[in-house]
Amino acid sequence: MMLSWMASAVLVGALMTVAGYAIAPLAMQCGLSRRWVWLGLMLATLALPVLRAATRSPASMASNTVSTGTSEGRAASTAPARRDDDALLLLIWGGGSLLIAAAFALAHRRMVAELASCRECVLCDAHVVVSPEFGPAAVGSRVVVPEWVLHLSADEQRLVVRHEVEHVRAGDHLVLLAALTLVVLMPWNPAIWWQLRRLRIGMELDCDARVAPSRRDRPRYAELLLHARDRR
Repeated sequence: MMLSWMASAVLVGALMTVAGYAIAPLAMQCGLSRRWVWLGLMLATLALPVLRAATRSPASMASNTVSTGTSEGRAASTAPARRDDDALLLLIWGGGSLLIAAAFALAHRRMVAELASCRECVLCDAHVVVSPEFGPAAVGSRVVVPEWVLHLSADEQRLVVRHEVEHVRAGDHLVLLAALTLVVLMPWNPAIWWQLRRLRIGMELDCDARVAPSRRDRPRYAELLLHARDRR
């Protein structure tokens, strides 16, 4: 019972992912951020199977009640085994969720601890944390830049800092936290992990569109993106 439900949940997630590739470009044309599209699809991937199971449960109970004779005997003989299998799957599910949540929390804690030892300064009218290698990134409400950014020109520094400040202003860290929570709740579904990846890409593309709206800034901004990717 549980295994078939999980398989149907994976199928729902796959369909939501395919829909996302069609909806995201249309949303962009309508002025809607890609991040909201993918976050909504992640929520649907989690919620639709749960709602389906909740609505079908009363019907299944009624079906078991009206079953007769041999079918009742067969259901009674297989019910304990099914319950044991379902309980084992639920145990594995819960353990996996706890492990992934702990991994996310540990990674965040290590990052915060490393940034605590980094120096802070004001760059392009923004308060930033200067890391030896990590970044550029927005960690919570803080902007983190690697040391090599300090050796860029003033215009390039402005674009880098503006990109990360825009992430903070848009609340992308909260969107990512919500997405990670959905992943923790259904970690065995590969579709939701792929949707998380598309969400993160969408967040970057949305931010890029807001940071470099002018034609004059676009070539320099594109070079900066490639440079940052190579340094990472």
